[in-house]
Formats: sequence, C-alpha cells, structure tokens
Amino acid sequence: MKKLAESKSKKDHYVADAAYVACLDQRFNNDHESFKQKRGFKVIDPVTIAGGVMKIVHGKKEDDNDVLSDLAAVLNFHKVKHIVLQAHEGCAAYSDMQAKSGLSWSDFLDRELTHARAIVDAYCNSHPNAKICKEYWADQG
Repeated sequence: MKKLAESKSKKDHYVADAAYVACLDQRFNNDHESFKQKRGFKVIDPVTIAGGVMKIVHGKKEDDNDVLSDLAAVLNFHKVKHIVLQAHEGCAAYSDMQAKSGLSWSDFLDRELTHARAIVDAYCNSHPNAKICKEYWADQG
C-alpha cells in the first residue's frame, strides 16, 4: 500500500477539553471555532454525523450505539470534561421531521436537544466518568 501522506502528529494520546457531537454540515465550522475560543476550549474531539444529535434521539439502536461508542472512546481515551451537543436550524437531515412536528425550528431543536441530553446523561451515569457530562450547546443559526 502506498502511503498518501506523512504525519507529523505526536503519537502520544492527548487530553481533550470537550467532545462535540455536531452535524457534519461544514457551514458551521467558523461558529465551532468561535464557540471553542469563547469557552476556552483548546482541544475538542469532534463526533460529526448527519443531523448532529438526531441519531442519538431517533436513530436505530445500532446508530445510537455508534454515537455513544464514539463518546465512550473520547471519554476513556482523551478524558474529556464536557460533552457539547449541537443542532442547527435548516438541517437537511431534520427538515422533514421538523416540518411534520408543527413546531418552530427553535422549539423543535430545544425538544431534540433536551431528549438527546437525557439519553447522553443516562449513558454517562453508567460510565465511570459520569461527572464530566455537564455542558450542552445549541447552534440554532
């Protein structure tokens, strides 16, 4: 196999300030950087999936396990202190569901993030580092 690039990254594991469960929509990358700076986070482990928290709330069981498995990995390997949950207005993955709900985007995302937080909190309560599951954020832009 031909090596495509040479990595100059350190081989040691690092400690991350937060795990960030976010939509893979790249329009919000600058907002993510701004949020990171405002919170004083230096290192964030991204867990990016279509719809952000949608697969935690509405995914099939194997989807839930994938997202929670990713969170478990960053909890264990990188000792994160915060979990940030993100959702945004106009999300293509959520658009049909939001329209059928009859709720405004703001109310819909508030409901989704509240539900996702409950699921993540329950998961983290069974995790040895449960105390680190504290902070949540919604990008509704």
